[in-house]
Formats: sequence, C-alpha cells, structure tokens
Amino acid sequence: MLQEAKAFLTHNFQTFAPIQDVLNARANKNDGVDWRENHNNWSRAIFQEAAEMQNHVGWTWWRNNEAFINRAFMELVDIQHFWLSAILQTGKKGWEDGASATEVTGHSIQRLKKNSSGKDLINNMIDLLIEIAAKNSVEMACRSTGDYRVEQNLLDMGVVIQELAVLCGKTNADLYAWYAGKSSLNLFRYDNGYKVKDGGYIKEWAPGEEDNDFLEKLILGAGCEHTTEGFYNALAEKYSEIKGGAGVSKWRDSQSKVLIDTRKA
Repeated sequence: MLQEAKAFLTHNFQTFAPIQDVLNARANKNDGVDWRENHNNWSRAIFQEAAEMQNHVGWTWWRNNEAFINRAFMELVDIQHFWLSAILQTGKKGWEDGASATEVTGHSIQRLKKNSSGKDLINNMIDLLIEIAAKNSVEMACRSTGDYRVEQNLLDMGVVIQELAVLCGKTNADLYAWYAGKSSLNLFRYDNGYKVKDGGYIKEWAPGEEDNDFLEKLILGAGCEHTTEGFYNALAEKYSEIKGGAGVSKWRDSQSKVLIDTRKA
C-alpha cells in the first residue's frame, strides 16, 4: 500500500504540479506574493469538500436520500486539487519515508471494509479522510510545513483518495482524466476573461447548460483525447461556436500553456 501511495503521489506531482501551480498563481488575490507564502489551509479545504462529497453520497437517516455517485466523484477530484496544492506548498519532492503512518491508515481501511458496505462504507471512508485532513490542519498550525508528520498525513490522504475512487466505481486513470478536464476548464476560463471585471466570459453554453456541464459530457464520452490539451482544444472549439465563430485560442497558443511551460523549465 505504501508503494502504491508513493506512486500515486509521484504521478500526480510529475504530471499535474505545473498545472496546479499555475491555477493557484492565477487564483492568488495577494498580488506580488507567491501563492505558497499565503499559507492557505489546504487541509481544511479538503475536509470541507469531503463533507460536500458525503452530501452527494447521502448519509442522513431521518429522510430518504439518493446517492449521486458521479457528483460525489467530482467532489473527490476537487479534493485532489487541494491535496496536490498541499503537497506543492511543502516544497518537498522526495517521499522515501513514512511506512509506519501509512500502515496504520491501511489497517483502518481494512477494518472499515470488513465492518461496512455500500453507502456506509463510502461515508466511513470519507470520515477517515476528514480525520486525517483535520489532523494535518492542526499539525500545520503547530509546526512547520516540512514537519515529518505533515508528510505522513499527505501520503495517507493519497491512500484514502485512491480507495474512494474505487468505491465510486472509478480508477486512478479516471481521477487523472477528471483532473485534466476540470483543470483545463479552469485554465480556459482564466484565458478567456473569467473572474475579470467586464471580461466578457460566457458561462452558459446552451439553455440550462453551463460550461462545466459540457465538460462533463466530454469526460464521460469519447469526444476528445482525455488530456489537458485535448480537453482545452475541445472547449475552445465549442466556445468559438458560441461566440459566433470568433477566434478562440487553442492550447498551443494559450496563455496558460506559456505559464505552465515556464514552470516546467
């Protein structure tokens, strides 16, 4: 389990770190300061998103509630964004230690699988993620970002994120595809005036359908290659139609690609 956790973290870091770095920089409201210097509490963001995930799974016993697993999985992808941001903020790139802490989490996972199933198992696994994230939030407040226990917590969160993907009927490949899709949409929005006063970005792409609805169809279908470039280009083609054929930059000419390539260099 430890090696799987490290492989999952390493793949996320190598593939998506420059993208997440750019997203965080562009969302940074503190001009002139590197987003890492803001010391955002990414762990708190994780357990808030995890609670939203439970609302989609359904957990209340005083009323009937239907499970919306695809929506729950979308919250898990948001959690993946925050988790990767927390990793980036540590500044650490090597993850050779930490067998004991991840082993403890592995035992908890096995006990949960033994004692619960279905929606209860998903919700219990989310509780485990919330527990680790809350613990990490406190560790971050008490110590430095490079503290040993913080690193263990991040590894443990990666283990639980993978387990939750499986419980949602998905795989690591699905997590990577959804991350690529959602991050592509966020980059595309920034490149086309979203969140800029009078930026002119059109969020409604059809009656009752927003850009994120169109993205979900792309992810669940075979309309494009499931990569950052593939999603971005498909979004650009559709957005050009919405704007009456107006030119919309594709990935190779986008501002986001320039920024990401700069961070890769």
